[in-house]
Amino acid sequence: EAMAVIENYHRLIDEFFAIWQYHFEFLNLGYGGYITFFQFCKQAFPLITEQSISRMVAGVDVLAFRPDDELRKLAALANELGLAGELTAEKSYEVLRGRVQDSENGRTWLAAFEAARDPWFNYFTEYGFTHDQETWNGNL
Repeated sequence: EAMAVIENYHRLIDEFFAIWQYHFEFLNLGYGGYITFFQFCKQAFPLITEQSISRMVAGVDVLAFRPDDELRKLAALANELGLAGELTAEKSYEVLRGRVQDSENGRTWLAAFEAARDPWFNYFTEYGFTHDQETWNGNL
């Protein structure tokens, strides 16, 4: 029975990689379509801006980008609250929390940080197909 679990686990990982390959093959088709559309727009409408063309095809809210969006919001909030100098990567989360939790602005930022953590920091910096990869929550 243990061997069957191991075999099935490896088969599952292989299937993930096959799906990942299909994902990128179809993604490249989408990029090809976008490039064709972009070239058409530039020829048909010489004064159109690249930003206008991008906006025409940017209607999808991709959930996979949400963790990065949450980080950007936290960075903007840190700047707005005057905390950017306190929040540096050289410090552990515990040290950072200790440095900012005594001020109202610090507590505001920490509350936003904690709200963003679940679920958006349950995100892998690598491909995320195997159980042994660390999430952002695992290494703040």
